[in-house]
Amino acid sequence: MPRTQTPKKVDVAALMKKADRLLDESPPELEEAIPLLRQVIAAEPDHLRALHSLNWALDPTRRGDPLRWERELKAEHWRIRDHLLTLTRGTKPGGKLTDAQRARSLALSQWAEEVVRGHPTPAQLDQVESALDEAHRLRELVDHARARRGLEAWRLLTGEKPGKGYQELLARVEESPGLRAFDVEGDDDPLNFQGLEGAFSDGGFLAWLRERKPAARPKGQKGKALDEGLLLAAGLDASPHFGPGFVSGGRVGRVLALRALGANLEARDSDKRGALHLAAMVDDAALVRELLRLGLSPLVSDDTGATPLHAAAEHDGVSCISLLARGGVPVDALDSDGRSALFNARQPEVARALLDAGANPNAGKGWTPLHQHARFKERGPVIEVLLQAGADTTRKSSEGRTPAQEALDEKNPHLAQLMGAKAPSGKGGRLDVRPLLDALGRRGTALLEAWYFEDEDVASVERVLKSLVLGGATSWDQAAAELRGERPWVAMAVVDLARAVLPPEQKVPSFSKAPRFVRGDLTIQGDVDLAGPLLVTGHLKVEGVLRNAGPEGLLVVGGSLRATGMDTSGEVVVGEDVEAQVVWGHGNDHSLRVGRALKAEVVIEDDHDVQARVKARHHFESGGFDASDAALGKVFARGAFSSDGLDRDKLFNLLRKGRSVLA
Repeated sequence: MPRTQTPKKVDVAALMKKADRLLDESPPELEEAIPLLRQVIAAEPDHLRALHSLNWALDPTRRGDPLRWERELKAEHWRIRDHLLTLTRGTKPGGKLTDAQRARSLALSQWAEEVVRGHPTPAQLDQVESALDEAHRLRELVDHARARRGLEAWRLLTGEKPGKGYQELLARVEESPGLRAFDVEGDDDPLNFQGLEGAFSDGGFLAWLRERKPAARPKGQKGKALDEGLLLAAGLDASPHFGPGFVSGGRVGRVLALRALGANLEARDSDKRGALHLAAMVDDAALVRELLRLGLSPLVSDDTGATPLHAAAEHDGVSCISLLARGGVPVDALDSDGRSALFNARQPEVARALLDAGANPNAGKGWTPLHQHARFKERGPVIEVLLQAGADTTRKSSEGRTPAQEALDEKNPHLAQLMGAKAPSGKGGRLDVRPLLDALGRRGTALLEAWYFEDEDVASVERVLKSLVLGGATSWDQAAAELRGERPWVAMAVVDLARAVLPPEQKVPSFSKAPRFVRGDLTIQGDVDLAGPLLVTGHLKVEGVLRNAGPEGLLVVGGSLRATGMDTSGEVVVGEDVEAQVVWGHGNDHSLRVGRALKAEVVIEDDHDVQARVKARHHFESGGFDASDAALGKVFARGAFSSDGLDRDKLFNLLRKGRSVLA
């Protein structure tokens, strides 16, 4: 019989130590800590400290994406919270603070907050008060402030004289018009709206606010504060994120309260966005409906000419789209760039909602929605919706380009094919990339193991090669041009494939200008300045100084690289060795990656990412080099200096003249 394998024992102590360290970071590393805590709980379901830490980490007030919490984490969070309440039932206050006291205090507060964010009955409010009192006795936490705020507001609304409670709640808004549900200073911040969502959604309070005649707008700073508060309430407090997850209950109540106090419903933010734009940006259909009911004009645009429909589409505000269209926002209105709202639809359901509202799939000035979406590799589902609605793939932009050509320009051949693009036929000398695609299929991710480890990079290689086919490329130099802007290891993968399956060029390769793709070895006599991609499948020898200037500079060599000197601020990837008298990498936006060894008299990493086994007589590592350091005078020749210190141009000029750069 086969032997039963004993499951590997989980080192709970080590996992907790690592999780604690991550949660102690500022800000806490939640995404790294949560999986560790889950492992602990899987091994020990009643591990109190792990449960408490996970409950703390899953709290939505500590997260920047409330929609993800709602969809993916809410059920787990509440399950953990409720399990803690069961485990810690009967915990007594006092004495040295225990894990049970910590856990129960937070869990009680969270439960109370959940209740007050809804529409609690008087009996539930009594339970909330009892829970908060118990939580306070166990451990005083600033987190309690959220639920306590909500409880106090509900007590005002459900008292014997609701009208008086309504007036007191309105007075609180007058005292702090800048209430915000997101990006607050702390739980006890007087401007923190969290916990008040339920009270400000109460039907009686809303009806009372609607019946009130708005006060005259106060003059000066007070009026300005009310206007700013109204924009925050409408959705600006979600900035810079926006989206459906930031809808936040109570926005209607906040806006109505500020209107009652005299805030200007027509107020605009610094980008000329009004309340209708902002409500659409957080997908608050109830607020959009209320603003239209209050008579807010649907014919508004921001400083880019974008309407509230543009804003809704850009931020996935699906539930607001039909409301805005029915409310009078022109569905095909164009912004200052000639784009309709369909240009902004990043999700297929947004595109469908706009089309259902009557949007024209071809509306645009100088281009169409297809031209826009063809530029983004992940927009295939949106393009499919547009095509089903009759989007015209043959319509050309003002620059004379079809959507498929836009897709190819952005290295999105899959989108070009989706829109009907085919490889040109009957064209002599067309580039055959099939050997590279076949090799890519055989080698897969192993191709990139020496350079990077992301599956998407393999897809990027395939995308580049297919773009060459659909674009009708006729030379490998066009492949070099196609790799401009790609990550350097993607370019290296193409070179590696070509090195393995393509024969060398029949004539001795030469180089005059980039972009250039050399199959085989290349020797360049004299100095060379690269301001574009140079790819060499074999060895590269430069009988002079090689200068690779970023951001356009891209040098990829499958074999080894030898040069008198190398001055680089661009991307360089070399499969084997690099040999030079001086290698100076400068600029922190690019890198020098060497598969084997970097051999030189001098290597200077001037805030440059050098990834190589450096073998140098003088090696100045990144972060440790200062060109003005007087000690450099003992290392380098006097002619390599200017008044400011070691001068890169002077140093390489010495090399060009065949003179020594060392003292």
